Amino acid sequence: SVKREFARLETSINEDLKSSSQSISNAIREQNGRLTGMIRTSVSTAMAWVFLCFALLIGILSGIIWFQGTIITSRLSEMDSYSQQLASLKAKSGAGVTIYSDDTRRNTYLVVLPKQAHGVETYTSTTDNTVVKYTAK
Repeated sequence: SVKREFARLETSINEDLKSSSQSISNAIREQNGRLTGMIRTSVSTAMAWVFLCFALLIGILSGIIWFQGTIITSRLSEMDSYSQQLASLKAKSGAGVTIYSDDTRRNTYLVVLPKQAHGVETYTSTTDNTVVKYTAK
């Protein structure tokens, strides 16, 4: 009878251990599921932020490049305008007048008059500029 009682207690304890083991396994599985879900949510949120920041960065850089392009375009057209004005001034400045910059000295320029130039006069204007007057045949 004691043996039967021990067998019954052993069976009862084994069933309780199996039940406890099953409930612990279920709790661990549930916790793993929750943690996996949290990790997936965190990774998804982080990836969304990375994508958003990347898209924002691309947008900002595109705007900067566009803005610099408009500045470059306007400056190129301004330079073209100056080139046209310079060509016009060279055409009107008297046949054969050439201006060179002296490479050996800084801010030194040479004005070369044409061979036909005669009656060369130099004087100072009212604005203190040196003026060279000549007549070309």
